Amino acid sequence: MLVFSLTFLLIASSALFPASLAAPQDSDSLASLNNRTNKVKSSRAEFVPGEILVRFRTEETAASKERAIAPLRANNQEIALDVQQFEGSEIIEGLRVAHVAPEQTLDAIEALNKRADVLYAEPNYIRRKDSVPNDPSFGSLWGLRNTGQVGFNDLTGTSEPGKPDADIDADEAWDITTGSRSVVVGVIDEGIDINHVDLQANIWRNPGETPGNGRDDDGNGFVDDVNGWDFYHNDASVYDGPGTFTEDGQQIEKDSHGTHVAGTIGAVGNNGVGVVGVNHQVSIMSLKILGAGATDTRAPSSVRTTVAAYNYAEKMKRDFGINIRAVNNSYGGGGKSQTELLAIKALGDVGILFVASAGNDTENNDAIAHYPSNYDAPNLLAVAATDRFDNLASFSDFGANTVTVGAPGRSILSTTPNNTYSLFSGTSMASPHVTGAAALLCAAYPNLSVKQLRDVLLLSGDIIPSLAGKVYSYRRMNVNNALRALAENDATAPAAAGNLQVASQNGRSVTLQWAAPGDDGNSGQAALNEVSFRDAITGTSLLLGTSLPVAPGSTQSITFTLPYRHTSGTLILRVFDNVGTASTASVNVTLDAAAADPYTQTTSAATGLSTGGTALGLNGDDRYRQNYALPFAFPFFGQQRTSVTVSTNGALYFSNPPTQTPPSSAPEEIADDAGSSISELATHEMIAGLWDDLRTDRGGDIYIVQPDANRVIFRWQAVTFDTATTTGSRGENPVNFEIELRRDGTIIFRYGSGNTKLFSVVGISAGAPDAYVVNSHSF
Repeated sequence: MLVFSLTFLLIASSALFPASLAAPQDSDSLASLNNRTNKVKSSRAEFVPGEILVRFRTEETAASKERAIAPLRANNQEIALDVQQFEGSEIIEGLRVAHVAPEQTLDAIEALNKRADVLYAEPNYIRRKDSVPNDPSFGSLWGLRNTGQVGFNDLTGTSEPGKPDADIDADEAWDITTGSRSVVVGVIDEGIDINHVDLQANIWRNPGETPGNGRDDDGNGFVDDVNGWDFYHNDASVYDGPGTFTEDGQQIEKDSHGTHVAGTIGAVGNNGVGVVGVNHQVSIMSLKILGAGATDTRAPSSVRTTVAAYNYAEKMKRDFGINIRAVNNSYGGGGKSQTELLAIKALGDVGILFVASAGNDTENNDAIAHYPSNYDAPNLLAVAATDRFDNLASFSDFGANTVTVGAPGRSILSTTPNNTYSLFSGTSMASPHVTGAAALLCAAYPNLSVKQLRDVLLLSGDIIPSLAGKVYSYRRMNVNNALRALAENDATAPAAAGNLQVASQNGRSVTLQWAAPGDDGNSGQAALNEVSFRDAITGTSLLLGTSLPVAPGSTQSITFTLPYRHTSGTLILRVFDNVGTASTASVNVTLDAAAADPYTQTTSAATGLSTGGTALGLNGDDRYRQNYALPFAFPFFGQQRTSVTVSTNGALYFSNPPTQTPPSSAPEEIADDAGSSISELATHEMIAGLWDDLRTDRGGDIYIVQPDANRVIFRWQAVTFDTATTTGSRGENPVNFEIELRRDGTIIFRYGSGNTKLFSVVGISAGAPDAYVVNSHSF
């Protein structure tokens, strides 16, 4: 039995798994595509069944496991394991891929993570391209120079004038430099049509490789890698289409996405043909990781494949002197991978900027993570898409703390295979504008560090109202501004903020106030304020937010809410200029424990569930009973609650729950909370008793029991949804549990029989970090 009770004490506790709540079996279900015949459910992070990325403590240990490793034991079964080196192993010491039976993937990960010789083991998460396809059309390159010209708007399907200067000012930047073929950019994507008339001259050629001789001339481990490498098919052909078709005539190898991205970075300029990229001349290295998608039986890509590409770029710069300054990454997916993050940081260690598209789900990435753009790495820029009117594109993901900058990404004209040109939309199209700008800066300033490169692209852009509160920097990138900022050769930091103080405090809400400094000391306009919090006990640092500076000497303030479960620490204010030079000031803060950490979690022996009660009649899949009246006012995170929304998916909501447009065949199925996750728990005011994809129309229901005037119980009798997976399905398995609410604010979870093959989240949240998560019950 789990109990959350209101308390005025800061008490650390841990939950033990009660015997009545069984660990999940056949956990290949976690690779779920979550597709149904009549609608698409919210999906979990997909991964490749049967493949595990495992990092051993030493390279010697990893090498020994390639020769022999004893079978693992997990959940009363033996798991055979085949450990191998792969193309990405070199970038992280001790990294290997382990092959197991697909249905044993999660059990093997659990067992590996318990071994003393393993640092971590994790799924091989799937990655997909971040584009929004539309019908090809020709138009002008408004993203490089927007005069208000008429162009096609794929949002409305009409041609209309844009907003003058809603662009990156590439034409003005070209007065300073048009790029250099000594600068190499990696396109980690689909392949590239290397013979396209507008790209051919700007395709990278490996100086150490003789084309077509079947030898590894430069000794880098890749035979005939003349223009890069295809890590998806593991061969030297970086372009595979169009031209390959299935028996029913469906094209499966297009490489149009990668070719389009390459054209934005560096379609040849002044050649009298087609379009021009941000760089007239540059060297584009093709690092193919993406397959054909839904028409291919394999995953579109995965972390194993992306890391292999990162490893190649890092090796070619570190060991072979290839001047790779940036890599473009217009793809993404769910699932945070330690392997992927470490490999991205390794690229930064050799001076390679990592530019990533933010995603096209109209989601807040602060709440629902998109990888790799959500990683916290010092060499990473996450890019949102803007349109020709300087609006955030309607499809673009955003995130005030996780998406760093905007760039043109709607109705972008660029190169596509077979000497064609097409309009594409997506953050995939925004990202190469930034990558191309990075290459242009490196052509003019070859000795820029990766930090200098990232900072100036981030902080010198145009401030755009539509990006306020949506993007960390408030800015759409402007390459001309960046070049001119570097030309200032400014080494003077802003002064430290004057008289920094906590002006007011109400519970977790804190107002910070200071006298604004300037760009250089106390003169000129600074570029950005950033406020973070460092916990006094754990040392954890949390980004709280950013704001635009006011005039030097003026009083400025910002009000923010500290995350739960932090009672004391230091507020840190950093003020940046337009090239990233910063000053720092700080002030200590202490919060009332009752407001900052109001709950204590305890665990006791399992007890029986309630019986009887009144059935809600909530029979179905993905259904809510909204505004169910509670029999008493229930205190929840300091507020008195009188009603609740009940979900068939094992949760109670006090805020508006996520909804979807239901299928016509089942109009009552409006719930959009089947894809539970710990990160999403923090975005809702909710109680997650056994939050998973459940259904109550197999002889079950949700029952309300009121033992007395001070208690109410919600009891689920349900089954798991028969989630489709890449290897089968998890089936419909009995689920029995209940949530008890007490008038004094206590919350009790009890678990009955069944409860297997789960991918549940258990905890409570006020809709803000850090939520109270029961890790022992959350998978």
